[in-house]
Amino acid sequence: MIKREFFKKYEEDDRFISYHPIKPIKIFGFDLDMHECEINISLKIAWEEAAPILTQYLDWLASCKDEVTGYFISKLEEALPEGWYGNIEVYNASITFITLEDFGATVSFGESIFPDHIIEFHFDKFEF
Repeated sequence: MIKREFFKKYEEDDRFISYHPIKPIKIFGFDLDMHECEINISLKIAWEEAAPILTQYLDWLASCKDEVTGYFISKLEEALPEGWYGNIEVYNASITFITLEDFGATVSFGESIFPDHIIEFHFDKFEF
């Protein structure tokens, strides 16, 4: 399970506490540094309550290759070039927990099919 000491609090408002990881976080197999990833947790949720779900969610976001490639294949209606997933460059990610049942992420990245575009995926829990 992910530990609180691996995250640095950088902001708090009347709804959320925002954290940056102090070590790289892997999203789509790509390492994000501290300022490229933010995690927002509602003030109504204790870190200890969110930690098991956050751990599972970060593990899933790190390795959801089948979901990402499947989405592109379905939209393009053709196979992706060999090695396509490995060439994704993730620019940033924002993960938000409103409640333990209501959480999601936004991931911005670039890839080789549309090299002049930034693509944003919005996840509701474990789905696009």
